[in-house]
Amino acid sequence: MSNQLAPAQPINASHPFNKNNADVILRSSDHVDFRVYSQILMAASPVFEDMFRVPQPPADEQHQKDGLPIVELSEDSAAIESVLRLSYPILKPVLRRSVLDVEKLERALRAAMKYEMELATSLLIRDLYSLASFSPLSAFGLACRLHLEDAARVAADHLRAQFGGEVDDAFLSSNQAEQSNVLRDVTAGQYFRLQQYLRGPLRIGFSLISPRPKADTDPHRTHTRRDPPTLNLEDIAPTDIVCVSSDGFEIQAHSIVLSATSPVLRTKISDVTSRSARLGPVPEGRLREDGLPFPVLQLDVSGWTLLFLLSRCYPSLQSGVPLPQDCDLRELLDLIVTAERLDIQGPLPELRQRWSTAASNDPLQAYFLAINAGDRACAKAAARSSLRIPIKGAYVLEMESSPALAYHRLLSYWATCGRIAASRLRELLASLTTTSCGSAATIGDGRTAFQDSEDGENGDHPSYSGKVRKKKERLPESSYPSWLQKHITELNMTFEGSPEPSRLHPGLAGELIENSISYEARHSWCSQCRPIAQDISQTSKQLQAVAEEIRRVEITV
Repeated sequence: MSNQLAPAQPINASHPFNKNNADVILRSSDHVDFRVYSQILMAASPVFEDMFRVPQPPADEQHQKDGLPIVELSEDSAAIESVLRLSYPILKPVLRRSVLDVEKLERALRAAMKYEMELATSLLIRDLYSLASFSPLSAFGLACRLHLEDAARVAADHLRAQFGGEVDDAFLSSNQAEQSNVLRDVTAGQYFRLQQYLRGPLRIGFSLISPRPKADTDPHRTHTRRDPPTLNLEDIAPTDIVCVSSDGFEIQAHSIVLSATSPVLRTKISDVTSRSARLGPVPEGRLREDGLPFPVLQLDVSGWTLLFLLSRCYPSLQSGVPLPQDCDLRELLDLIVTAERLDIQGPLPELRQRWSTAASNDPLQAYFLAINAGDRACAKAAARSSLRIPIKGAYVLEMESSPALAYHRLLSYWATCGRIAASRLRELLASLTTTSCGSAATIGDGRTAFQDSEDGENGDHPSYSGKVRKKKERLPESSYPSWLQKHITELNMTFEGSPEPSRLHPGLAGELIENSISYEARHSWCSQCRPIAQDISQTSKQLQAVAEEIRRVEITV
């Protein structure tokens, strides 16, 4: 067993980093020893030059091997060998596309930049440019992680060339961003600026990697600290535990109530109760009525959040501490995340309802706040609300601290819903144009809409009072179904900006039309108007079907 825990024995690197006449050993993080010449390192790297110029301790106090000092590095052997080969006076390796490993390239380039190896850095950036020619999104991600603006632009130019004029739709449908590690550690802000770059034109001083400096602070990023209201739980019954918030607010509560409400609090209370029984002298004011010390439960929440959640543990308090009407997205999210973490289920339905309402006012900010907090349900609710607004070109500061993949998935979700709406509405529009507006349309009993009617019982409007019409009548060519076609066309154009499914709900008017053409109410429409009503009713049903199809689309978070 002890042999398994022993540190791995270092092995020697391959030629030319195994020379016996080397004067220093570089040891990698995976225990590979590189025997190198300090003079070459000093010439290649100012960092190593400064290191070797510092007076060294006596030889018997140094970490040595075979009489050579050992310099332990944090990089792995592949990265160290790469930068050494590029710095040594030997043939430089030529990386072919088939063997270009993005992760190895990144580790080597990161090491070269860390040790300020100018030659190695320039040669590795050349390899990065080569990577951009056939895997531009991978190159863009690497450039962002290493803050290489020029390389990021080269990668973006290759992306633009790859997708041509249809950048947005083709880029999203290509699914490159979902590939493993492509957008690792790239922010949503950087991905947003990539989209801007691809669409162009750009303002002077535009940067793909860094956001534009702002002179003022975003008002959404700060909010007034709420002071906890007064809540005396001792009036209910003698308390037996003290809950303390992260900002020092204290409230005495009842352990049996908290334990019954939350399994998480039950475990914490059990732990602090057993510890408090072993405490020594208790400060004044920390004794319960039975003379025993109050267990102190420390919770990593603000005082106001603590008071709100604890109050909802008491059924006798009815609604507990009221939720302020001006509660912003951050406060709501903090309450939701804390309630979930402490497994206090009672207030969650109200909090989630308030979140959905607040998120509809600023869905993009709500989405990224939820993503950063790790709350998938809140993020999905905000994503659904984002269908109400055009999100292309929309920006919030929270994107700078959010992962690019979350933004890509939001764009993909939005685009998928938009494609569904556009496709189904085009199909609906085509079905309306297949019947000429001057042609006779067949109605339920096999006759045509413009067939002679004998009396009101055959479908004429009751206002005709049984008068016989011998002459066929047609609606004006411009009246039907052109107005319905126009409505669907305008609806389709609206969905290009925001594919919100609620826009497709026909509401009370659609229900009234549906009821009016039922068998019982067939005399409500004359023979000419009934097919129009039937078309409107059918269109309403199809629009509802489109809305339901959009609602079934899931976003991955």
